[in-house]
Amino acid sequence: MNKLLIITLVLVTLVMSSIVFAEYAATRIYFNIPAIRTFTITMPDTYSGTGCTTCSFAITGTTEATATPTDFVSFNFTSSPDSLREPSAKGNFTRNQSQSSNKPIFRIINTGNTNITLTLYYNSSIGTSFNVSANSTCETGGCTAVAAIFNITQAAQSICTNLNTSITRCNVTLWGFANSGLAGGETAGPFLITNSTV
Repeated sequence: MNKLLIITLVLVTLVMSSIVFAEYAATRIYFNIPAIRTFTITMPDTYSGTGCTTCSFAITGTTEATATPTDFVSFNFTSSPDSLREPSAKGNFTRNQSQSSNKPIFRIINTGNTNITLTLYYNSSIGTSFNVSANSTCETGGCTAVAAIFNITQAAQSICTNLNTSITRCNVTLWGFANSGLAGGETAGPFLITNSTV
């Protein structure tokens, strides 16, 4: 009887040992998605490209030297001095900016997968005959605009901060100022550079 009891206890102990000592391994999974900074600049018309083959630009340039070209912007002054003159895109008065943010000179949409900050600056001096200023608004929230009009310079200045990747739009308006004593004619200024940073 004692031998049978001892053998039974040994068997039960062996069965319990196999249950108690189960083993586990844990492996963490990482998903690596590159941060992509791209945006579009759309200029006055419908802002959607409908009926316009030259009003929306997908920005792909990665350096100032390879900056994506867009339409030119023109300010048409009736006299000098003349302040806060609104521009037209490509010299076409039907493609003009209005003082309402519903029709800015640039409507910028973040098409990448990371929030960006947009800056404006000149690639060379604009001289003393003219000034061009800017301000901005954000549609549907999701970014911080610059409501106060500021003079654009060769130093990068923020125009929209933390522009998110949803349907938020950064609406940029430009304003021209002509100083006194100007002669008639057309003068080409420097390039206005729009740059994105994170």
